[in-house]
This record gives sequence, C-alpha cells and structure tokens, in this order.
Amino acid sequence: TVASSILMIGVGAACVLSLTMLQQEGSHLRVNRATNIIENAAHLYQLGIAPADIAGILPPDPMVKAFSYRAPTTAETVDMPQIGNPQVVMLSLEYYTSEGAVAWTPGTWGTRPDTADASQKDTRTIGPLKVYRHSYRP
Repeated sequence: TVASSILMIGVGAACVLSLTMLQQEGSHLRVNRATNIIENAAHLYQLGIAPADIAGILPPDPMVKAFSYRAPTTAETVDMPQIGNPQVVMLSLEYYTSEGAVAWTPGTWGTRPDTADASQKDTRTIGPLKVYRHSYRP
C-alpha cells in the first residue's frame, strides 16, 4: 500500500506538470499569433495600404480584442532629412491571453462570451509599434 501511494503521488505530480506545460504552450501560441498579426499589419502599411483598411485585409482572429492605429505625436516623430520625410503610424494590438476568453464567430474579430467581466486581466497589448514607410510625394 505504501508503494502504491508513492506511485499515485508521482502520477499526480506528472499530471499536474503536463497540464501546466500545455497551458504554457497555449499561451506561447497566442503570443506568437498576436505578434504575427501586428507584423503583417506593419508590412501592409509599408506596402502602401491605409491604416484604416488594414483590419479589413487581415483575416479575422477571435483572440484579437482590438487592432488600433494612430498618428504619432510630435515627440514620437523622427526627423530624417537624409532620406526624406517618411510617413509614420503607431500600431497596437490587444489580444486575449486565455483560451476561455474567446468565442469563434466566423468573419469577425474576437468577442468575449462573458462581457460582464470587466477585469481585463486576460488581455495583453503589443505596441505601440512605430512603422515607417517612405513618402514618394515631394
């Protein structure tokens, strides 16, 4: 009986460890997906797509809570006289970190099934990411 008790404790510890590893893997997957989305948005801006149109071009993802953009403030701009005046935009992406916080709705960005929860502890933000593109206008 003592040997079986020790064996059961070992099996229980292994189960807890594997569950923790699965949760961490899911968390890393969501961070990678969010990073991929904001990088694609930055590339689309650099290709000449207007910031307002980027969210409509990227495929919807239920883990994305909000995609936003804004013009930088004067303090955030950089003068680059040697290469011209580049156009600049600040991109941000807020995403859900926990799998239970998202619900898949085809063709839309993320939605929360429990909108009464206003704690926002299950969201993270990437950005603002400053993205430059060359302006070919004189």
